[in-house]
Amino acid sequence: MWLVVVALLLSSCGAQWHLKRAIAKDPALAQDTVVRIDTTIITEAVALHDTVTIKEVDTITIIKDGVVVDIQRYYDTLLVDVQCPPDTITVYKEQKVQQVFTEPATKDKAFWGAIGFMGALILIRIAGQVIK
Repeated sequence: MWLVVVALLLSSCGAQWHLKRAIAKDPALAQDTVVRIDTTIITEAVALHDTVTIKEVDTITIIKDGVVVDIQRYYDTLLVDVQCPPDTITVYKEQKVQQVFTEPATKDKAFWGAIGFMGALILIRIAGQVIK
């Protein structure tokens, strides 16, 4: 009976063994996965106002790349209004993610735990025989 208990304690399979079997059945598990990370940066609007003095009345509007420059001339005053709308910048970054994790070094703890358990069982049996 003791031999059966000892055999069962020492014959268990670790996670690494199960992982190797799973990879043998489906090799795609061991391949790295590429994860795409999207980052969006939104800039704030920028406005600039300035005044220049000139004689005559006129209005000029310049629109280029989303920036609107409005120049208004009222006799001896020049009003410059610049509007820069907020912009969205998207940054794409690809990063490889490892799917397979290795088993941490816990085999020593399990081994010594099994040895301690068996030693305790042997001591209990010896103590039971001595008491009789």
